[in-house]
Amino acid sequence: MKKSMIDTIFSDDEIRNFLYVLSSENESIGSLADLLNLNPKSDFVNLDFSGIDFSNRDLRGFRFTGSVFTGANLSGIIVDRETAQTIDHRDAFISGENPIIIQEMVENIEYKSRLQSFLHSDNKIKDRKIFLRPNKPSAFRKDMLSASELLTARYSALSLRGRDKEMNTLLEWAQAPEPVGILLLTGPAGYGKTRLALELCRQLEQQGWLTGFLLDRLPDLSNIRLSDLFDSTRPTLITIDYAAGRMEDVRRFTGLADKWGGRLRLLLIEREAGDWWANRKNLPDPAGAMLRGPACIPDPLEVPPLPTGIPAEVFAEAAAHFASQLGISPDQIDAPTAWPDMGSPQLVHAQALLAVEAARDGTKPPTTTQDDILDHLLLREQHVWRSAARLSDSDNAKLSDIRAIVTLLTMTAPNHGDDTPVLIRRLPRLADHSGETLAQWLTALHPLYGEGDLLRGLEPDLLGEHLIWRTVTSPTDPLLIAATGPDASGAQAQTALTLLNRLAARKPEAVGWLRAILDREFSRLAVPAFRVALEQSLPMAALFRAVMDRLTFDQALTLSDLLPEYTTELREIAAQVEQRLVDLPQQPDAPPEALSFRAKHLNNLSVRLSDLGKREEALAAVEEAVAIHYTLANTRPDTFIADLATALNNLSVRLSDMGQWERALAAVEEAVNLYRTLAEKQPDSFLPDLATALNNRSSRLSDLGQRERALAAVEEAVNLYRTLAEKQPDSFLPDLATALNNRSSRLSDLGQRERALAAVEEAVSIHRTLAETRPDAFLPDLASSLNNLSVHLSALGQRERALAAVEEAVGLYRTLAETRPDAFLPDLAGALNNLSNRLSNLGQRERALAAAEEAVAIRRTLADTRPDAFLPDLALSISVLRNRLREVGRFDDALAAAREAASMLFPYFCRLPAAFGDRMLLFIRDYTQSAQEAGQEPDPALLDPIVAALIEHGFLLPPDAKTDAPSPT
Repeated sequence: MKKSMIDTIFSDDEIRNFLYVLSSENESIGSLADLLNLNPKSDFVNLDFSGIDFSNRDLRGFRFTGSVFTGANLSGIIVDRETAQTIDHRDAFISGENPIIIQEMVENIEYKSRLQSFLHSDNKIKDRKIFLRPNKPSAFRKDMLSASELLTARYSALSLRGRDKEMNTLLEWAQAPEPVGILLLTGPAGYGKTRLALELCRQLEQQGWLTGFLLDRLPDLSNIRLSDLFDSTRPTLITIDYAAGRMEDVRRFTGLADKWGGRLRLLLIEREAGDWWANRKNLPDPAGAMLRGPACIPDPLEVPPLPTGIPAEVFAEAAAHFASQLGISPDQIDAPTAWPDMGSPQLVHAQALLAVEAARDGTKPPTTTQDDILDHLLLREQHVWRSAARLSDSDNAKLSDIRAIVTLLTMTAPNHGDDTPVLIRRLPRLADHSGETLAQWLTALHPLYGEGDLLRGLEPDLLGEHLIWRTVTSPTDPLLIAATGPDASGAQAQTALTLLNRLAARKPEAVGWLRAILDREFSRLAVPAFRVALEQSLPMAALFRAVMDRLTFDQALTLSDLLPEYTTELREIAAQVEQRLVDLPQQPDAPPEALSFRAKHLNNLSVRLSDLGKREEALAAVEEAVAIHYTLANTRPDTFIADLATALNNLSVRLSDMGQWERALAAVEEAVNLYRTLAEKQPDSFLPDLATALNNRSSRLSDLGQRERALAAVEEAVNLYRTLAEKQPDSFLPDLATALNNRSSRLSDLGQRERALAAVEEAVSIHRTLAETRPDAFLPDLASSLNNLSVHLSALGQRERALAAVEEAVGLYRTLAETRPDAFLPDLAGALNNLSNRLSNLGQRERALAAAEEAVAIRRTLADTRPDAFLPDLALSISVLRNRLREVGRFDDALAAAREAASMLFPYFCRLPAAFGDRMLLFIRDYTQSAQEAGQEPDPALLDPIVAALIEHGFLLPPDAKTDAPSPT
């Protein structure tokens, strides 16, 4: 037993649930004085005293309890003498060796002295294992076990079926030659994410890796260098479950990779990649750089539903396992004919357990609905509570009280053992019970839900959420008050809000509970509630918007830092947050820092307002920002010139949105020049900004008909983004896709159709991948690329593919416009125009006419409020409508439409002939053709000034010119 791991129990706040593995090597340990604050009722800290033979020490009279490991295998237990005389040694541990009998020694000064001497002697320490909660299959008892023991992943003794593809992907990722790898594993509750991670740990451990799950509770690491806690030459896998709520831990442990000497893998687990996943890029370096770089795979590995046929295999294996433990013949078990959720092996395991127990008891198993299965598990769990607390069959009131305790623990996940008695005392229903009774109940529950000194509540997640749903009765339920009210800690309230938000996505009743909590506690819970919305936007985001007017300045400042760059569901919140930060009037004598703060948030506000389709307000905000930045840059250019460039680029986009194309080009030209100068001195910092400005410049040049210059600008932007995306794909792939989409349009403008199609197909591919991961952020971009793809496919004669692409785009835009019409109705109208043309190409004339009429109706409404921005687009839609009307023989209506389109566009052509000349020429030819088809003469009052202007600007030759060029007619 010389090389043993002694499982010692400590309570100091600095090391709570902080698992150390210490081995003796010739390396310095530093101070571990805090480890000497010992307490026998707290957390597990494993110490490997290599070379110390405790059998030769006189430890009699000491009081100590723990366990001994040889390597990774439990080889004995440490107990006091009285316990040793009463237990069966053969059942006390896995390997069957006799227990080591050592008296408890936590209080003994001599033991502390010997430990201190060891820690500060030449017996040095090589590495410390900080995080591991091992997979420990439960030893099945014939009496009833809790569902937490039988169905949660870390206790499961069942095989992993139907996940070969995902397992192979994880192994390939872990065993790749790259030194550092970061991967997100996602999937709904019960789909087997944690089980996959545990199996990965097991297989890698067999290859000599150090693996494990980061514990839920970590100490204050501010004064500890994490790199000192590891042997970085040993391959290491760290798994962080519920990663969205643990971004500070993600930051800390990602930072390890910066100076890692061997192979390090970080596996993050969460239900979905929401806005929290996008925000990881904003973490401070070195973690932020690692999470933005190629070491971090941007697309999560998503656990899909179980393949067809696998649920039956999962059931058969689980039923055979439980039946053998209970002495039931498999022939007695009724196999279900349907499955509650094909994706959830956890529910199938539950079905098997309940079916076996039904066979044993001679009862019927539950139906195959998810709620029915979970209801039966809760009923089963109540029998476990009754047995554990030794309640009689008539003690239903006490059983109900225990249920309330378990529900509250499930909702709050207390992170300190001493929190639990205080927490449950918040429930008025428990006031009549003595402290001794409550302590007895907590002691009875500890074997079911305990982890160290903690009681964690009911697992797995699906069952825990179901318990909350079946137990909470109203928005004012004392359970909700105890979990989120004034006495609850921020961590407890955020845990409760997270669970309730997940539950409310499935159970509408819980939406009312969340609404009531926010109404009562918004001043205290605004930031935790927003963090929950980042993890899973609905329904929390909608509820949060309803109380946004109560947001304080300090809360808005915190939320501004948390806001993701791309979001759909949080758009209104983002705009209101930035509005709150600029609501304070500007003081005349404000210092530069205050002016800079205001200008930056005005620029942010402009972007957020534009996302909502509020174009005038967006322009006003950025114009004020630019004015402030000009003032600051004139006095301190080295400090503020970059902010001026950012604001000018944004100003250019906002001006273009309002149809002010010349001013828009001037603004972006200035931004490009500033960024070029900055990028020459600091390329790593400013090349991304230069690429953004160049892409914008391309669009502005195109608006003004400068096609060759527009293509040159976007080609440079694409080249820059491609280089940046190779190094940091997660940060720059969205920008690359946007630039490629723009590039395709510029190539098409110059007749390079094949190259245009190749560019937009690459853009669609990138945007589709991004949208699969984060639909809330990237569905608008996917819709834009699909609409563009349709145009280029049609140009090359691929009509069916062109129609399929634009139909998908229209479907996406229609969904987006239902919730945010100001933002997405303009895009929907453009896609409907395109849809009309594609349907016409395939002879579907009635559908083509309907699409064109809808586009015109939308754009008329838009042009009523913003004529400069939308009248040119309305003219285009009316021209498309004219084509559809003549196709169905309505020549008089077609003539009226052609006249309106030409009249509407003419003022814009006179103002910007290079931008609108080709379209004006097309419209006047359409008009003359429709006049002929309607049997009418063209109106000279309309035609003559337009023809004269076309001749003046070189789009038509004079009538006496000798040329074969066609006339307007």
